Amino acid sequence: MSRDWMNLYGGDSFAIKAAEHELKGAMAYLDCRIDSLNTPLMALIRYRGYAIIAQSFLPIDSSTIVYGTSDTGVTIHHSSPEIAEKIKLAAQMLNLKEHKVWNQSHTTCAIFHTAVDVEGHKGKDGQFYILDTARVYPPA
Repeated sequence: MSRDWMNLYGGDSFAIKAAEHELKGAMAYLDCRIDSLNTPLMALIRYRGYAIIAQSFLPIDSSTIVYGTSDTGVTIHHSSPEIAEKIKLAAQMLNLKEHKVWNQSHTTCAIFHTAVDVEGHKGKDGQFYILDTARVYPPA
């Protein structure tokens, strides 16, 4: 359920907005139709002022991340040229510019075509998955 229980968004209404952006970002990558770049099956359910994102299980875990960060930039993953090329192609279609990203301790730098918290995983089935897509586009 989209609730701001950690006070990250400034209120529940903004958490709902982030859930909407998550779906919008996933749909943008899905619309690019890049071979083997997948998004989770996802639905946004709105009911009586609440929003819930229902999402399929993926064959991934914390060891399968190869692009982005899952720990607010402490560790930057950029270990798969194959997914980086797929994301670069999608970024060109989405008019997203590349940029340099440093980890929190400024010891690692990489070129990204997404927000750094967008995660790319090489699933245990050999497919690439992109998730945490709420920041694909600027907030509106």
